[in-house]
Amino acid sequence: VLARGAAGRQELLRSGVPLANYWLLFHDRAGIGVLEGVAIDEEAGESGRLDPHKRPVFHLLKAYRWNLFDWMISTDVLDSPSFPVGPQTGITLGYAHQNFEVDYLQALATVTEAGEKLSLFVINLHPEEDLQAPVVLEGFDRKASVRALTITGPSPEASNDPQDCPSGDCVTTEQKELQLGGNPFTYRFPRHSVTVLVFCRTGSDQQPPG
Repeated sequence: VLARGAAGRQELLRSGVPLANYWLLFHDRAGIGVLEGVAIDEEAGESGRLDPHKRPVFHLLKAYRWNLFDWMISTDVLDSPSFPVGPQTGITLGYAHQNFEVDYLQALATVTEAGEKLSLFVINLHPEEDLQAPVVLEGFDRKASVRALTITGPSPEASNDPQDCPSGDCVTTEQKELQLGGNPFTYRFPRHSVTVLVFCRTGSDQQPPG
């Protein structure tokens, strides 16, 4: 659910849609809404939980909110394994009326207006396999230190709803600083995940003022 949602958002961005608001903040049924639970539902006679869980889409929207920069730049995913979708396959995406191939690995990149930071969003739609791939950045002389965010859960259908995940953190965001030297470098993208790699240009000052 998480990876498919990210794929839809990236397709909107590629189509020139700069902003799309999620239509529902709270809900306690059907796995929809950014947060699990309701504020006040007079029709159902229910009031919200004091500790609503953050659904997977919460983590997805937060990652895009803070790491989608000013300009989208060209990305190519070469030789990705793919899977068929369509009415004859039993696998559907939206309202597809014919069969076509979908890449398991999908990527989108953005850069700040000043050109000092670049973000690379990579979706791995494979339900069972991590996928390793070389990453090449052309025309961006970067530092070796890279901030990496990974959003995933124990299964493709994982949610943070109480009936499936009492702790509310089965799908979450892991953030770490990595040293990834070289160009290209190889990165392993976890199964059914969204990964965001944030690079800084060599010579840019990313330290906050004292």
